[in-house]
Amino acid sequence: MGWLALLISWILFISWGSFKYEAKDFWTGFILMVILYLLFTVNALAYRLMRSEPLTPGDIQQLIINNVALYVSSLIVFGYGEFGTHLASTTGVVAACMILFAFLSYLFFKTEKVLQQSLAMQAVVLIAMFIGLYWNGFFVTILWVAFSIVLFGWGIFKHRSWPRLAAILLMIVTLGKLVIFDSSKFTPIQKITAYLIIGVLLLILSFFYQKKRTTM
Repeated sequence: MGWLALLISWILFISWGSFKYEAKDFWTGFILMVILYLLFTVNALAYRLMRSEPLTPGDIQQLIINNVALYVSSLIVFGYGEFGTHLASTTGVVAACMILFAFLSYLFFKTEKVLQQSLAMQAVVLIAMFIGLYWNGFFVTILWVAFSIVLFGWGIFKHRSWPRLAAILLMIVTLGKLVIFDSSKFTPIQKITAYLIIGVLLLILSFFYQKKRTTM
């Protein structure tokens, strides 16, 4: 019933926001969105909060889908019915919220490693999206490279494999962006610099990833 209520409620809300929502409905949409999000978050955490029982995979999946629905709904509410308006800023705000939620889950649900990892992964994806939406060109490439280094360092420091793998994947995406989209826009010096940095870092990150993998 919880799953069915979540899906129906968010589908109805997003449909209303896509076709009927106007600027004058901002506070109605915002308050309803927050109520729906809190309601289904509490529903997913109910057994964990009341009976101290561990979260099931279904509970965590419900939280993940609820977060995705919050992001899509936020784009509609703050974009006044259009996805293209305030896209970067809305993504940044939701990314900050996911970071906060991941931190709170670490404080209050220390044994729920899957929950912490799921929220952290959503935050990482949103941060990478925010960088790509807010900036452009060579600056995006450099920031994604810097973010990959931070992720990889975090993975080594915390002895976790997924941040290291995410760093390598983001570096590959950065390289693909450079080859497919930026080759015609960058100056020769920018292209050479970017290729060298990404190539060297990919080799270094891959080496350390394999080394850590074999020692675990």
